[in-house]
Amino acid sequence: MEERGNWKIKTSKKVYENPWISVDHHEVIDPSGKDGLYGLVHFKNKALAVLPIDSDLNTYIVGQFRFATNEYSWEVPEGGGTLQLSSEREALRELKEETGIQADNLYPFLEMHLSNSVTDEKSKSFVAFDLNMNPPQPDTTEKITVRKVALGELFGMVEKGLIKDALSVASLMRLELILLKNQLSTYEQVKNWFTLHS
Repeated sequence: MEERGNWKIKTSKKVYENPWISVDHHEVIDPSGKDGLYGLVHFKNKALAVLPIDSDLNTYIVGQFRFATNEYSWEVPEGGGTLQLSSEREALRELKEETGIQADNLYPFLEMHLSNSVTDEKSKSFVAFDLNMNPPQPDTTEKITVRKVALGELFGMVEKGLIKDALSVASLMRLELILLKNQLSTYEQVKNWFTLHS
């Protein structure tokens, strides 16, 4: 019998699969010793987010309609990266696709487990500096609007609940905390901090 911490797995069965996810049905013995069921969604990609920061402390967000929530959503540039390639390479690709931005410097600053009670999805967030602007190249299934926003304004959008995407909210709040805690108020200060701490 396979064990996961204080859970015991009696049987496992894949009940659904597509190119992006699979869903497994487990019959388990839970930590209290009782029989139970556990459905687990496995993600075949890693979730990546990038906050591109220009010399005036502006960033770029993307808007798109999300099928799962049936709502329009403003988010930081983000998407799925293949597990076989480096997160940095895949994050730069995603940034270029969604916004057209190419960045010369990229620094990781946040890793998370997303919805860890039902999925194994992991995420990694980056800040990007030294930006070169080009036309976006979104996937054919995506209809994206790119918007330039001052970081301070974007933090305010999170506080007002105008941004609801979990990866975007967490990335922006982590960045705001870094800026406030270290009293970083200029582009050079922000870039130098990430250079030293990444």
